[in-house]
Amino acid sequence: MNLKKEHILIKLLFLTLIFNNFSAGHNSQNKTAVAIKVNEEIKVDGVLSESAWEKAVSISDFVQLDPYEGENPTEKTEVKILYDDKAIYFGFMLYDSEPSKITARLTRRDRDIESDKINIILDTFHDHKTAYFFSVNSAGVRVDGIITGDGSRFDTEWDGIWEADVMLSEVGWVCEVKIPFATLRFADGKEWGVNFERYISRKKELIQWALISKRETGRVSKIGHLVGLNEISSPKGIEIYPYAAPKLIFSPEAEFNAKTKDFKFDFGVDLRYKITNDFVLNATFNPDFSQVEADQVVLNLTTYETFYPEKRQFFTDGSQFFSFGAPGGRGGGRRFGGMQIFYSRRIGKRPSGFPNVPDGGRIVYYPEKTKIIGAVKLTGKTQDGISIGFINALTSAEKAVVSDSLGREFKVTVEPFANYSVLRFQKDIMNNSAFGMILTNVSRDGATPSVTGGFDWGLRFVNNTYAFDGFLAFSKTSRNNGKPATAGRFSIAKIAGESFLYSTSYDYTAKGFYINDVGFFSRDNDHGGSTELRFKQDIQPFWIVRRYYAGFRYNYRWNFDGAMIMRGIGFDQMIEFLNYWTFSTFGFYSPWKVYDDRETRGNGLYLGKDRYNVNFSLRTDSRKSVIFDFEYGFGKWGLKEKEGIKRWQNRYEISIIFRPVDWIDFEIGSQFRFVRNEEAWVENIANDEGTISIFGDRSTDEFDLTLRGTVTFTRDLTFQVYAQTFVAKGHYENFKVLKTPESLVPYNYTGNPDFNSQSFNLNFIVRWEYKPGSALYFVITQSRNGKDDNYFRSLRNDIIQTFKTPAISGIYLKITHGLII
Repeated sequence: MNLKKEHILIKLLFLTLIFNNFSAGHNSQNKTAVAIKVNEEIKVDGVLSESAWEKAVSISDFVQLDPYEGENPTEKTEVKILYDDKAIYFGFMLYDSEPSKITARLTRRDRDIESDKINIILDTFHDHKTAYFFSVNSAGVRVDGIITGDGSRFDTEWDGIWEADVMLSEVGWVCEVKIPFATLRFADGKEWGVNFERYISRKKELIQWALISKRETGRVSKIGHLVGLNEISSPKGIEIYPYAAPKLIFSPEAEFNAKTKDFKFDFGVDLRYKITNDFVLNATFNPDFSQVEADQVVLNLTTYETFYPEKRQFFTDGSQFFSFGAPGGRGGGRRFGGMQIFYSRRIGKRPSGFPNVPDGGRIVYYPEKTKIIGAVKLTGKTQDGISIGFINALTSAEKAVVSDSLGREFKVTVEPFANYSVLRFQKDIMNNSAFGMILTNVSRDGATPSVTGGFDWGLRFVNNTYAFDGFLAFSKTSRNNGKPATAGRFSIAKIAGESFLYSTSYDYTAKGFYINDVGFFSRDNDHGGSTELRFKQDIQPFWIVRRYYAGFRYNYRWNFDGAMIMRGIGFDQMIEFLNYWTFSTFGFYSPWKVYDDRETRGNGLYLGKDRYNVNFSLRTDSRKSVIFDFEYGFGKWGLKEKEGIKRWQNRYEISIIFRPVDWIDFEIGSQFRFVRNEEAWVENIANDEGTISIFGDRSTDEFDLTLRGTVTFTRDLTFQVYAQTFVAKGHYENFKVLKTPESLVPYNYTGNPDFNSQSFNLNFIVRWEYKPGSALYFVITQSRNGKDDNYFRSLRNDIIQTFKTPAISGIYLKITHGLII
């Protein structure tokens, strides 16, 4: 299908939706819950003993979603709602005919473990797109988050201050929840949207108060109503979260680094002030990473950056106000995290510069991050549906300390002083649709300011059955000589239905489009799209199958010089059996002539190999104490080659989750990946004829062994361990020079591009949340990173070599104490 035909198809589908199916609006349930105001103090202890609970209106008309949609629940559930001037309270009576079989597992907060649980969804703005999510399992473990895009994105990095307690009994279990109004943002004078869910682990049964059928889409737009919240208001005090973090870091001697033992004392503070019920002002100084798990090590031999999620509380709180593009904040969702106009990990990142080290000299000190001098953020939503998000942050100039051969030390700037600004608006329209804009600016000392921005929309028709999404964006940076460049995406889809769904999309990024000063995107200079058809059977089980999904898609892309850079057919399918085992496959097939305009690192086109890959996975029942997950993948390149070189890849991955008791769980995962004779770029060499690109047949081996474990002593005291051993090595042979994009000829290359990298990361974390919003962390870390060019060393000796590499070790203590003044 050529580009012209794709344009015609998109226009026809769009016109069909506009003229034949235009029906704005949402489809909220007619169910209504009533909250009763009380003056009596409610103690959150898992016992609904206060007299006020007797006055509350009981909700019990739940409906089964899984495993048999529309049928009555097998166990009775009752919910009651109270509120006072400070908080809203939920009381759950969760009856069970076999209470001894209730699954109650302890784990750390915000970890969704297989267990009986209840969920509360609160659409406090009643905008049918965003909601708070609160979950409590039968052991009292809390999970919370923010739902955006009507359920397309669920962000558990948000942590609210709220309370919950549970009590097991002879007739089931009781759950009591208190959510302060100060934790929530909400619109004055409006009813709220609400839904309740209960999950019974041993039966894999999920029931809902307001049933959202699997024929439909959306998790917020179709929930029920909560009335009775009259004249509520949250306290206007300032919440202060100061932290102190002493650190002791031991660094070994290396080629350019001296051996050091550094004691550091970091401190910082987050502030939160609720200006009104729906607007919050945040501020921070020097937010800290000490308590989080290390980013997982991966082998990335592509020209694309690896995407890592944000974990700092200042940036995750209210992050839903900055999402741009497709629902959930992905501007198209393709390749390595998709496009994000605002990617908050750019602020406070590791310095990007590297100092020149004199002969015989060393790097005495290199900063591990860029300090955030200060940052402020304003987020909220007006009564008429305008969402606003604003961030301004200042980062300091960072300097490395370098010594020369005589030991004389001097400082070198590796990251300049910078100011980051982001402004985001979004307006609700047609009850369940939105239109918005975003603008960002990054100013660094000695550099031209980088400006990006754009408009986006997400439109829903026929009760959320059809969607028209898209964005138009621009950038103006020094990387394009100060000339503006644009990008855009347009997508039309049927997103709800009993069996068949479909979508078609087109997107482009012009030459010079660059947003990575404060955003995230993989490349410019391309355009194309995807057309997808999906089939699902998930309403009722049949034969030995509980549910089934399958999809086929056709992808195509060109650069703006006319070269086809992607063309292929993808497929995926998933079967869940009656015993709750799942089997999945996915793959990609591209037999066409497709060019790569990035493999030569800017030295022209290269004709890639036709290829295919297929992956299989099998996972056992997640309710069991031991869970196995096995994946196998294989693929080939150069299917039409005649010289007889075998180009292939195999991948084996197995993970085991082990829960010996309800308060301990470990996951051990291992992966082996072997690639043989993949034709790949080696180096660009300048000679009398200009610049030539050297290619070789690359074989790579990867080994990854990862351990994650949690020991939960109480709901608020946990011990976590994370360990990863990773080995990646590659060997090149059959060197060639690229004469034309289609031809490579043998070349006598004398270099040695072989590599063998070894790494080991270890984290021990003790976390004690001694009161809501306050926590103490004790962290021990160790990191080993080695590199050489010995590809032929055995895996056993590679692992031995990993632990011979000198370690960077650290001991951290961090305390965060919440105050309200």
